[in-house]
Amino acid sequence: MTFLDKLYILQSVLRANYFGLRRPISCHFAVTNRCVWQCRYCGFKNMHKHECTTQQALDIVSGLAETGCRRLHLTGGEPALRQDLGAIVTLAKKRGMLVTIATTGWHCEKNWDNLRDIDIFFLSFDGPREIHDAQRGNGSYEAVTTAMDFLDRQKKPFWLTTVLTACNIPHIDFILDTARDRHSQANFHLLYYTATSEYLDGSFHLHQPDADMAANTKIYQDAIAYLLKRKKGDMRHVIGSSATYLEALAQWGDLSEVYRKRPSPRYRCFAGQLYCYIDANGDLYPCGDVMGRVQPVSALEHGFATAFRTLPPLPCQSCIVACFNELNLMFSLNPENILNWVRRV
Repeated sequence: MTFLDKLYILQSVLRANYFGLRRPISCHFAVTNRCVWQCRYCGFKNMHKHECTTQQALDIVSGLAETGCRRLHLTGGEPALRQDLGAIVTLAKKRGMLVTIATTGWHCEKNWDNLRDIDIFFLSFDGPREIHDAQRGNGSYEAVTTAMDFLDRQKKPFWLTTVLTACNIPHIDFILDTARDRHSQANFHLLYYTATSEYLDGSFHLHQPDADMAANTKIYQDAIAYLLKRKKGDMRHVIGSSATYLEALAQWGDLSEVYRKRPSPRYRCFAGQLYCYIDANGDLYPCGDVMGRVQPVSALEHGFATAFRTLPPLPCQSCIVACFNELNLMFSLNPENILNWVRRV
């Protein structure tokens, strides 16, 4: 990302804070709901929505560019399953976007022609082989570590993304050591579930945790305190999650309460104002975690710009979801959070 891009983002954020500007400078695009693995905490495998065609996906990317998007995050499912992913990436880069991807590392080398122009890879990594495979499926550890080796050879930056569960919390040091030894960084999410009654049809959330994976608030708070200690100590450059995000979790209270209608004292929620989420079928949401809680607007039917302008109001104002917390903290002009991420991109 160039200095001018960062200046453009800063100007957009300032105008959003002080003048109410709406501009999707960051977008998560779930290009597929298909996946090769069976992660025990993921419900995407239960979704059977059709996917955008190649041309529809390209039209969405063009619409994002025309409305000022500067960062496109490709997610899924497993995005690498799309044979046309390279065309999507090529157009996004041509239109001046930073392109990142959340991937399990599946067939990274085999799919390199589609992946080579991606700027940063977010690799799903849940700990030692026995833990990672137990949570994500046999062979998934081999796939992600093989991808790390390959990306190292290609000199491509990759960051590790860990879903913290009762099973892998005892292995946080292993995850941190792996990130350090790989010259990478480790980002952490909490495993969370929400009551079925809160959702409409079509949500990707699971509603009942497996007993051996669910951690209570006390266990999570101890893990968060440990990560904060390491973040402020010897792992400052290894733990990607910002100290401000970890502190927000530490002060949240009951972590089984995923969303709140009242605002956070630390940030404003900019979902639907400075960032958005697009489902595989072209449905547009303010963020991925309101999927199933509000009615979407079709970017295919209305065009992206119109769909973005007519997004529904948010059902919540704060949450514990890592990626959206980090965006909200940065867009709320939190200095520590801004420095944490700007120096990494």
